[in-house]
Amino acid sequence: MKMGSWIDTVISVFAPGTAARRTSNRICYNELRNYEAANMGRLHDDWGMVHGSAEETDKLSRPILRARARNLELNSDMAEGIIGAIVRNVIGTGIRPQARITTQDGDMDEERNKALEDAWKIWRKPENCDVSEQQSFEEMEEMICRRFIVDGEVFGHFVMNEDKPYMLQLQFIEPERVQAFDAYSKDGNQIVSGIEMTKAFKPVNYWILEQEPLGYTSYQAKPYPADTILHLWKRQRPTQVRGITILARVMNKIHQVDAYLNADLIAARAAASYVAFITTPHAAVERSRKKAKTAELKPGMVGYLNPGESVTFGEPNRNASGVAEYTKVMSRKIATGVDVSYDLVSRDITGNFSAARQNLLEDRKSFEPLQQFFVDHFLQKIWEKFVTICYLKGILNAPDFNENPEKYYAVRWQTPGWSWIDPTKEIKAQKEALRAGITSLSDVCGSQGVDWEEVLQQQAMERKKAQELGLELDIFTNDTGTTDDKSDKDEEESDDGKEEK
Repeated sequence: MKMGSWIDTVISVFAPGTAARRTSNRICYNELRNYEAANMGRLHDDWGMVHGSAEETDKLSRPILRARARNLELNSDMAEGIIGAIVRNVIGTGIRPQARITTQDGDMDEERNKALEDAWKIWRKPENCDVSEQQSFEEMEEMICRRFIVDGEVFGHFVMNEDKPYMLQLQFIEPERVQAFDAYSKDGNQIVSGIEMTKAFKPVNYWILEQEPLGYTSYQAKPYPADTILHLWKRQRPTQVRGITILARVMNKIHQVDAYLNADLIAARAAASYVAFITTPHAAVERSRKKAKTAELKPGMVGYLNPGESVTFGEPNRNASGVAEYTKVMSRKIATGVDVSYDLVSRDITGNFSAARQNLLEDRKSFEPLQQFFVDHFLQKIWEKFVTICYLKGILNAPDFNENPEKYYAVRWQTPGWSWIDPTKEIKAQKEALRAGITSLSDVCGSQGVDWEEVLQQQAMERKKAQELGLELDIFTNDTGTTDDKSDKDEEESDDGKEEK
């Protein structure tokens, strides 16, 4: 196949290197055109392309996306359905810590763990953990999750208040206060979108505008050391330094659906308003203008028209049959765009038990990584600050804390549990898994959002109390497993009988 042209031949005589690059680029271009998605023809004219680093492409769009996402949060029931579904499944009633400090023998250090957990129960109260003394820590978690979904990022500030018993308090900052400017600091570090960082993209300082309670913001940014700031955001590209709302890819569809439904609502109201127009011959136009009349239609009314007059009824064009299908299709696309099921967002549970269970399991696969994300980038950092304060205050007895702080930072975060679709089948499956040794009581209780140790302690207390009162409760009669095994056997036989039928 002949390539190039006489121009390439001429260039190759005087500049062989340039000719070689032209030939190489031509080959690459021809290879690129082998991909349909890379075609630059007429059918792809409306396909936009984005070039540049993540911050170059996000910088101008971020404030607009954030403002529009907040507008949808306030005014769109569909947007609130998405936000609410994520918040209640990821945070629920709150993610709580369970200290997991171990002894030299590998056993749980009950004394130290209890000391930290008891201290946390006091610190989590609004008057201790919140600078404004208005939110408990669980309420903060809910707010932070919501702001992460809508704003795309959350900034928190560690405040040390010596007037409080645990000194540590949290103050959260609106993203607008982190001034989005690019410059170089006195130390030679580059400031990108208000975040001073090293060449390896490690934050050094956050440049934040001071703000009064009434909302007045100064124009002078102040640097805050990175170790005093919590920045919760999810990185999608290596060169990204700030977050983008997760609603970005679906907010246009949400807006269009809301606009469509509002237009259909207006059309429905117009159709419900049964309007009749009286028309007259052209000769009577001038008279009708001078004596324009309006009348009301009443039930059972019989009217008589003047000679030459006729009645025309208004019939607004409205395709009511397509509204439900259009809304459902768009809702499914929107739910897919935020990685949740249509059932969860719309509360429209369709299909059989197996389909509903499969959707539920897929949704949990989306929520569990998000829960871990909150633990790693938000909760764990707060816990480590809290444990350090407890050590400094003498609440935690840790002689080797300075040499081995990670030992005392050990914690398990108890996430809220999810309800079962069919409790009988789920409990039976978990019971078999426990017997087979492929799961633990800790995991089973954790899936329900409860502490296994608290469950055992509560059961022991209830069993003891029942014995003291002389009560024989059937829930405590399976000590040897005979009653339990018999009930399982009876259930299996019942199931076998149903299958034979």
